[in-house]
Amino acid sequence: MGQKNTIKIILLILFLILLIIIIALMEIFIHNRPTVSNTVESNALIENSNNSNNIVEDRNKVDEASIDTTIEDDEELDDIDKIAKDLFEKGSFKIRETHYSDYYEYKVAEPVVDKEINGNMYRKTNVLYSEIENKYAEIFTGEALKEVLNIRFTEIDGYLYVMWGGASGWGVTNIKVSKISEENNEINYLIKYNNVNVADIVELEEQSCNMTIKLVDGNYRISATDYCGLQENYYNK
Repeated sequence: MGQKNTIKIILLILFLILLIIIIALMEIFIHNRPTVSNTVESNALIENSNNSNNIVEDRNKVDEASIDTTIEDDEELDDIDKIAKDLFEKGSFKIRETHYSDYYEYKVAEPVVDKEINGNMYRKTNVLYSEIENKYAEIFTGEALKEVLNIRFTEIDGYLYVMWGGASGWGVTNIKVSKISEENNEINYLIKYNNVNVADIVELEEQSCNMTIKLVDGNYRISATDYCGLQENYYNK
């Protein structure tokens, strides 16, 4: 009787061990088996990764194309066109600066002398008018030089008087120059560009203006432009 009980206990223990092994194997199988959800998510991640790589590649292609186009555009410009573009960049900056600079760098004469001319107040500086005239003459010549200087400056007894003012300015970008005509040692250009506002944001609307350059003592200078409303009558003849 005792022997039978011992056999039963041994069989029961073996059964329990076998059951534990089966349960353990099932747990391992269930844990390692990929679920539908995980498979879908994995596939989605792989697809998104591929799409992202494609997008990056496409963007790189677009950037490279833009760079190539810019280089080709610059290479297509002849030497005089490049000079014209450079002159417009410098000239348009100088015109904007003249409109909006406070000109504190020019020391005010003492005692302070103010003059009202055509409803505008001008203040005398210790700077000779010829100094700023020569500086602007590195970019402008003729009537264009006079027009730009007249935006803020006047001369009295040889001294520079500066109109009161000063404000935030703006910039330009995407400058394109197109030669329109050439005669009497002057070259006329159509200039296209985009304004950059005070928040440093490029405005989408393309702007345009006219510019004429002239060879003076072996160097080209801006002899006329209607940028910022200057010399509009010159181009409306």
